[in-house]
Amino acid sequence: MAGTYEVSLTVSSSNGCDSTVTKTFTVNGSDPKAAFIIPNGNALFSDTPVSFVNKSFIDNGGFGRITKVEWFFTDLKTGITESEIDDEPEPDKVQIKSYPLHHDLRPREYSVRLVAYSGESCSNSSGEMRFSLNGVPDLAIIPDTSICMETGTFKIKPPQELAGFQLDRESFTGNGVSSSGSFNLRAVGPGIHTITYTYVATNGGSASISTNIEVYPTPQIKVPDEIIIDEGESVPLYALSTPLGIHYDWSPGTGLNRFDIANPIAKPSETTRYTVSVESEYGCIGRASVTVRVLKTIVVPKAFSPNNDGVNDTWEIKYLNDYTNFSVNVFSRLG
Repeated sequence: MAGTYEVSLTVSSSNGCDSTVTKTFTVNGSDPKAAFIIPNGNALFSDTPVSFVNKSFIDNGGFGRITKVEWFFTDLKTGITESEIDDEPEPDKVQIKSYPLHHDLRPREYSVRLVAYSGESCSNSSGEMRFSLNGVPDLAIIPDTSICMETGTFKIKPPQELAGFQLDRESFTGNGVSSSGSFNLRAVGPGIHTITYTYVATNGGSASISTNIEVYPTPQIKVPDEIIIDEGESVPLYALSTPLGIHYDWSPGTGLNRFDIANPIAKPSETTRYTVSVESEYGCIGRASVTVRVLKTIVVPKAFSPNNDGVNDTWEIKYLNDYTNFSVNVFSRLG
């Protein structure tokens, strides 16, 4: 009869000394019942392991416990059955089983059966429970991308879904990216940034894929705002770039001895604003401008005739406006 019992063994020596040992043991009930449930059994997908919850018990108010359970997992397409034994079963203990990932539009069919044991010889088998594993979308790889900081905003193209699932919704996640895939380079700065794309199909299955976008810095160029020279003089121009540039392009080329180096010599005949474009080893381009102001030699008229005939009616010092600090003193013949 099922229950908890004690058994004692007493040993007596010839000298009349006794020694007793007592042990407790359990006789399990002889009526185990195998039972289990599959949580979310109507929405299972092949990319997620399936959970099976043990609900086995001793029936008819029986005493004792379930001592072992054995799970039988069958692929109904191939007929192959795999078994897993749990020698330490507990009520509501979860058995997790992973199945092959698939991208079929039609679900794949499987079954599971549970055998529960009470003691060594008493057992009970559950009925076979069938369930379906839905396929999940199959996404093409998004190649890693390199892009220059000066691009500003970059639109990431969603990858192709290869299995034929219908799209329900999609989104991008990651630093600096909107859900629609607009990547703001200025928000994240130079470096490697991981962006993840998620595709959710109408059957509820989803797939995600990540890509790395490496943002290269735009060359930062230091040039003076303005350089002042006298007419006929020349001056070197210096473009200090971080990171170092590999190609330089000065524009306009007027008055320069070269336009394709970091430090050309400028000898413009008039005030000129030069812009330098610097390309880094990554193909990124930065720009900066410097004005070379040419101070023309002033021309002072020796005479003028204010008779309103349209010729030399005013006394005007040519190019005087090129100078910022000056004074003009007019003296009579008598000083």
